[in-house]
Amino acid sequence: ANPPGATPTATPGQPATATPTATPTATRTPPAYTGPYRLNAGGPQYVDIYSRAWLADRPYTPGGFGYVGGQTYAVSAPIANTEDDTLYQTERWGLSAYKFDLPNGTCRVDLLFAEIYGWSKEQRLFDVQIEGQRVLTSLDIFAQAGRYAAYDRTFTVLVTDGSLDIDFLARVNSPKINAL
Repeated sequence: ANPPGATPTATPGQPATATPTATPTATRTPPAYTGPYRLNAGGPQYVDIYSRAWLADRPYTPGGFGYVGGQTYAVSAPIANTEDDTLYQTERWGLSAYKFDLPNGTCRVDLLFAEIYGWSKEQRLFDVQIEGQRVLTSLDIFAQAGRYAAYDRTFTVLVTDGSLDIDFLARVNSPKINAL
């Protein structure tokens, strides 16, 4: 008897033998990655002073990237601590997450904030988790930088499940972000 998947072959003058045939197995294909991703949260596509393109904000769709929930707000006031006011003049607030479906590996995550709505300390407090790890607790952008001032945070994380998840958790009023 031949083993499953084997095809009998014969050589003249020799008895027939079974040659195993490989059976393909299903493998997960990682999503096409065109990063780095730069998103202007709550705003349109933008090219910064270094000629880097920032994509327009968009809702998350499986296999892609984008926000989960929230609304937008914008101002035209100048922003301190940056040469790229435009990135900080729009925001997505009241969101629960940003998701990026991408290949596993180490990622650098830059979170760009500016308080463009609130006018005092402790008016907005929220936590940020990246890949399930709390990286910011009770963030108060106003207390860190004041109103209309850039406040950036950078983190290095390991993605092991094909999805970079950045979660925003409200404490006082709604979480927000200006760009990432």
